Amino acid sequence: MAKTLIPYFFHAGQNYSHGGIRNLPVGNTEVVAKKIHALTAQVVNERACGRGIKDSNLKRDEVFISTKLWPSEYENPNAVDETLERLGVDYVDLLYIHQPAGNWMAGYRQLEKAYKYGIKLMSWYPLGHGDTSLMNEPIFTELGKKYGKTSAQVILRWHTQMGFVVIPGSKNVDHIKDNLDILDFKLTDDEMTEIAKLDKGERYYHRTDEQLAGFAAWRPEFERA
Repeated sequence: MAKTLIPYFFHAGQNYSHGGIRNLPVGNTEVVAKKIHALTAQVVNERACGRGIKDSNLKRDEVFISTKLWPSEYENPNAVDETLERLGVDYVDLLYIHQPAGNWMAGYRQLEKAYKYGIKLMSWYPLGHGDTSLMNEPIFTELGKKYGKTSAQVILRWHTQMGFVVIPGSKNVDHIKDNLDILDFKLTDDEMTEIAKLDKGERYYHRTDEQLAGFAAWRPEFERA
């Protein structure tokens, strides 16, 4: 079967001077996602991502842009406007704070001022960051058989029904398609409650107070126009 090239944005990191669309070879002709996700952050290079969007010649509504406010910018009243200027756009689709460091409540207030569709929690490591014990929980196996889904799909469906923003990372095309294929079933209220009982009060994301203080103190050097 002939291969097709599915475009996607790579993370516009510090080592990239331009940013932009790359081509991912796929062994079939199915579209992996209906929108291209441009993921960047103040701490990396928003201007590079903006150049990539411009050079791609894609329409604005064909690109889902997400970026993050860095802790040093939480108290900057112009942080959001400056982010939009660096990206060269009038709005972003998803804006969130990068770290719960420094005056993160001021960062939250920035989101409140900028939001259009509401503020939601983001599920960080929604699949447990490789925690096999989570994937192997009996309830996910049972529900997977009931709905014809994998354990990962059941978990992601729980997150979305809770109203959380879920961004599971993967470079595997099959996994990306599976992660998107969660909208054709709905967990019952009882199933949602049973899954919630699995909460052990443990984090998958760990940072010490010293590390958080370091994040808050570090100021990125933004590329000038």
